[in-house]
Amino acid sequence: MTKSFNEYCKFLTEGRLDKQVEDDAFTFDVKESLDKISYINFKSKNHAIVELDEFKAIGKYVCNIYPNTSKNIAATLSLYPKDSKEVVTLMEVLIDTTNKTWDKNLVKFIKESENIVKKISDLGINR
Repeated sequence: MTKSFNEYCKFLTEGRLDKQVEDDAFTFDVKESLDKISYINFKSKNHAIVELDEFKAIGKYVCNIYPNTSKNIAATLSLYPKDSKEVVTLMEVLIDTTNKTWDKNLVKFIKESENIVKKISDLGINR
């Protein structure tokens, strides 16, 4: 069953993420590949993040990674605002894990997200 990132965030902020999506854990092969990427941190069996940067005035930018279906994962560039429990999704992609280069596509998305956050940092926002 496909779930949107907003649904995941709703369940996460309500503390019900594991109950709501317990069947949606990363597949063994996907989890094994994600484990090889050193900067990916697992928050649960169905949610991984890459912390990109944090700005005192704004909040924290992260890439969220979660299983979407048994054949793809979703990756987002999100902002966790400083003074809010809301999560702002700036961009989301679905990555087909049946494609043998899916992990390279994920790394490319993360690198592009890092570049976007760097450009925001270059604007001179108070860190």
